[in-house]
Amino acid sequence: MKYKGNVYSYFNLSGILFCIFIAWASYYNYKNLQITGLLAFFVFCVLKCAMFAKFKKDILEKDTPLLFKVSNHVFGIAFIIMDIFIFYVNR
Repeated sequence: MKYKGNVYSYFNLSGILFCIFIAWASYYNYKNLQITGLLAFFVFCVLKCAMFAKFKKDILEKDTPLLFKVSNHVFGIAFIIMDIFIFYVNR
């Protein structure tokens, strides 16, 4: 199976949306949604690791597309913001 264009970058978008959803649920103190979101986020992270392991050679050998770099950085920032909302921001 070959790495196709920006598939991995678009997959990161779903991770960013998970982070936003969990931060929103944490801010409004929706515990059930927060737990559900964290479980879905865990599954997403497992899939992300599996995809990276599968496509690692193709991703690292080629020139990394700009969208891939940007999506990884935005995902990291969204993850940090999610953590801040979970542990420090209370409504």
